[in-house]
Amino acid sequence: MNIDLKCKKIFSQRFSELMKEHFPPINNRQKEKPSKQTAREDFELLQKLDFDRANNCKNSIDRNNATATIRKWRNPLNKEMPTLQTALKLCKILECDIEYIFGLSDIKNENTFHAASYLGLNQETIQAIKDYPDIIKELIDIMVCDNSDTLKYILFNILQYVRYFNVPRMTIQTISNEKPRELSYDEKQNYIKSVTMDEINLALYEINNRYESVRESDFENMKKLLELEIKMEKLNMKKLK
Repeated sequence: MNIDLKCKKIFSQRFSELMKEHFPPINNRQKEKPSKQTAREDFELLQKLDFDRANNCKNSIDRNNATATIRKWRNPLNKEMPTLQTALKLCKILECDIEYIFGLSDIKNENTFHAASYLGLNQETIQAIKDYPDIIKELIDIMVCDNSDTLKYILFNILQYVRYFNVPRMTIQTISNEKPRELSYDEKQNYIKSVTMDEINLALYEINNRYESVRESDFENMKKLLELEIKMEKLNMKKLK
């Protein structure tokens, strides 16, 4: 195998993997055939690379012809590679560094890698937060920057809940002065759950008060604030189960 085919093999493999990550199946597509899934991924990429060309496709034959080049990029035995300009567009769409997609580095995204290293989180977490809607990011900002450190407060209590089986020995003594007995497994769970719900509800109440104290003159900012308050009301313990 010559050096060109080695480079193409790496490119094709990473390109295909990135395509699956960024154009995953949704809803009824969960059971789609591999060939249909690949065809869908290729066309969705074409829509981002060249919207006009994709929009001019009237039927499956047009789509097949329009995505022929993308299929060649996937094929490790085909030497055709994207131009530098197209490769840069691909990397922007697939959120990776150009060095990674061509096999010159094993780090998919330097920014994500350094952010994960600095914060002590894994790269998947950083990527997930990056993909959050702006309104959720704004909520995180407020919770983290609040003087009472609300987010840490909530997460700590969630941690207490999920670790209920490691709770120190808890006992209960009846009025008849019987020998104290250790709480049952279910009793410990219910105790931690009730305490956690109280603590989290208190923290959310504090956040809501913080929102009420904010006064923005700009209409759009006020609109975002209202959306945050609505989302706050919809938070419930079901998401913690």
